[in-house]
Amino acid sequence: MLDQLDNFPILKKVLESLETNFKDSILDKTFEKNELSVLIKKEDLIGVLTYLKTEQGFNALNDMIGIDNLPYAAEGKKRFSVYYQLYRFQDYQRIRIKVDLEENEEMDSIVSLYKSSDWAEREIY
Repeated sequence: MLDQLDNFPILKKVLESLETNFKDSILDKTFEKNELSVLIKKEDLIGVLTYLKTEQGFNALNDMIGIDNLPYAAEGKKRFSVYYQLYRFQDYQRIRIKVDLEENEEMDSIVSLYKSSDWAEREIY
């Protein structure tokens, strides 16, 4: 469904920029229901989010969600997923960054980038 991204030139440009600057970080990408989602390596989270905020203008963290993938763990999927929904005010664009984690696996906090993540991080933990 990435071919539909041609109708969204701003998001297409953001994805191309991510692929150029973080090609080894991107594990998967999807575009469904007019929303771009990018799965990245957990160790690259801070770098990718910093880039999206400072270089691409995604200044707002709209939402942060933790998902338990237990029903799919038997299929080889990691146990948990954390989604970061970012928003860019200048042209009303959203991007979703996803990180997959095994049980008991830790990841970096993003509070230094998005203060609003403080409560969500504690709730997800």
